[in-house]
Amino acid sequence: MKIRTRAFLLGMVPALLLAGILVPYHSASRLDDLESTLRKRGMTLARYLAESAQYPVISGNIATLEPVLEQARSEADVVHMAIYRPDGNPFVFFGDCPPGLNLPLRATVKDTPRHIAFSVPVEIRASPMDGPFIPDVRDGRRVVAWVQVTMSREGNEKIARGMIISSLAIVLSGIALTVLLVHFLALTGIKPLMEIIHAVRRIGEGDLSGRLPLSAKSELKTLQAGINQMSEALASHRRDMQARIDTATAEMARQKEAAERANLAKSKFLATVSHDLRQPLHALGLFTASLKQRVGTPEQLALAEKIEASVNAQEEMFNALLDLSRLEAGTLEAQTQTFALQNLLDRITRDYATQAREKGLRLVVRATPLAVCSDPMLLTRILSNLVNNALRYTTRGGIVVGARRRGDRVLLQVWDTGIGIDAADLPHVFEEYFQVGNPGRDRRQGLGLGLNIARRLCQLLGHPLEARSHPGRGSVFSLSLPRGDPNALERRQARSRDWNRFDGQGVVVIEDDPDARDALRGLLTDWGLKVRVAEDADAALSGVEGALAPALVISDYRLGKGETGIAAIARLRRNWGENLPAMLISGDTSPENVAAMVASGLPVLHKPVRPAKLRALLQTLLYP
Repeated sequence: MKIRTRAFLLGMVPALLLAGILVPYHSASRLDDLESTLRKRGMTLARYLAESAQYPVISGNIATLEPVLEQARSEADVVHMAIYRPDGNPFVFFGDCPPGLNLPLRATVKDTPRHIAFSVPVEIRASPMDGPFIPDVRDGRRVVAWVQVTMSREGNEKIARGMIISSLAIVLSGIALTVLLVHFLALTGIKPLMEIIHAVRRIGEGDLSGRLPLSAKSELKTLQAGINQMSEALASHRRDMQARIDTATAEMARQKEAAERANLAKSKFLATVSHDLRQPLHALGLFTASLKQRVGTPEQLALAEKIEASVNAQEEMFNALLDLSRLEAGTLEAQTQTFALQNLLDRITRDYATQAREKGLRLVVRATPLAVCSDPMLLTRILSNLVNNALRYTTRGGIVVGARRRGDRVLLQVWDTGIGIDAADLPHVFEEYFQVGNPGRDRRQGLGLGLNIARRLCQLLGHPLEARSHPGRGSVFSLSLPRGDPNALERRQARSRDWNRFDGQGVVVIEDDPDARDALRGLLTDWGLKVRVAEDADAALSGVEGALAPALVISDYRLGKGETGIAAIARLRRNWGENLPAMLISGDTSPENVAAMVASGLPVLHKPVRPAKLRALLQTLLYP
C-alpha cells in the first residue's frame, strides 16, 4: 500500500469511526427525548383536563369545558380528546379516536407505532353520605368521569427525519472537510517523503543527476541532505570507475591490437616456415617413391620402406596441423559420393599392417560388400586417425576394423584391446591436444589432434561419432554412415578402366623449388607420363607456340616473383583453352591462402603429398 494512501486512511478512518458512533448515539438520544416529551405532554394535558372537568361534570354544565377544550385542541400533536361518564358514554369529545385505541375506563397509557393514548380519571372527594357501596370510590375519592387524550407521533417523526437529514449533512460536510484537510496535510507533509522515495528509485535505476530540495523546517531535511550527498558520492564514484574503465578499455584495445599484430606475424611466420618445411619433405617423399621403383635387392627395398615410413610419419603431423587450420578457417568442403567401403578398408590394411606387425599386434580388417555415401578423402582421414589412435594406445592384443548394416545406415567401428579410457576422461577425448596417459607431452605419441580432427570432420560430414571404453580392457569408436545405393556403385564400377599406366600423356609441372620439381618429374616419368617442367608461367609458355596442349597442368601455389599457381594456370588456360585440366600442390597453410585455393575451384593436394593420393587425383583428372 502506498504511503499516501496510508496517510489518507490514517486521517479518514478515525473521523469516519467517530461519526459512525456519535451520530447514531446522539440521534437515538434525541429521539428518546422527543418520545419522553410527547408522553409528558400527553399525560400533563390529560391531567389538566381531568382537573378542569371536575366542576362541569358534577354540575352537569359541560358547556363550561369548551374554553378548556379549545385551548387543549390548539396543542400540537393532539388528534383526539374525550370525557366519558363512568358508564362509558361520552360527555364531550374532539376528533376521531384512532383504531385500536378505545381505552377501558381505567388509568392507563396505550401505544401504537403512530399514536399514544392516555386515560386519566376525573375524581372528587367522596361524601360520608355516599356510603361504602357507591361504585368508583377509591381512597375516599369518587370517579365521576374519565378523560382520554390521544397524541400523534407524526410530529416526532418529522423532527426525527429532519434531524437525520441534518446529521447526515453535517457528517458529509465534516467528511468532505476532513478529506480536504487530509489531502492538504498529505501534500504538504508527505510530499518530501514521496520525493525521497522517487529519488531513491532513480538512484536505483542508475540516474544520479537528480537532487532533492531541502525542507526548511522539517525533520526530513537531514535525510534529504544525506541522500543528496550519497547521490553525489555515487556519481563521483561512477565517473571515477568510468575513467578507469575507459583507461582499461584503451589499454586492452592496445594490447589486443598488439596481440593481433603478433598473431598475424606468427601466422605469417608459421605459414612461411610450414611452406619451407614442406618443400623438402614433399621432395623427399617423391624421391622415396621413385627410389622404391628403382631398387633391386630386398635389403634396399626394406631400407626404402623404412625411409618412406619416416616420411609418412612427418606427413601425418603436417597433415594434422593442416586439417586443423582448414577446419578453423572453414575452407574445408565435403564432396560426397557413393563408393565401396572395401576400398577404404583395403587402404587401411596397406597403411597400418606393417606398423601393427612391428608392435606385435594383430590388425584385423573385416571384408564388407557395403557401400556408403560420404566423402572418401575425409572418411579415409577419419578412419586413419581412429586406427592410428588405437595403435598408439594398444600394447597387446590387436585392433579390429569392421562394418555392419543398421537399417539404412552403416556402422563402421574400430575396436582395440588397449589401455582404455577412464569415465572421467571419456568426455574429453575429442578435445584439442587431449591425450590419455601422456602428461609429459611425449611427441612420439602425437600432438593430441587426431580424435579432435576426426570428430570435427564427422560434424562436417554429418556422421555421428561415439566412443565407449573399459579401462584396462580397451575401447571402441563407432561411426554411423548413410548406406550408399548399390546400383549407383555398380554403374560407376562399370565405367572404370585400367589405370596402371598413363599412356604417355603430356603434363606441365610448374614448381619453383628445384628439388621438388626434379622429384615430381622423376615420379611422373616413372608412371609413364611425358613431363615438361618450369619454374613459372613465363617459362612454361616459352617456345610453345603452335605446340599441342598438355593433358594436365600441375602447379605449386606459391611461385617466385609473387606469382601464384592460380594465376599461372589461368595464363596457361588462356593459351591452351579454358577446359585444360589443372591442379594445385601447396605447402601453404595460412587460412587466407587456403580460402583462396578453395575459391579457385581447382583440386588441391597439400605437401608433403603421398604418391598414392597424387596418382588417384591424376587418374580422376585425366580419365573423368
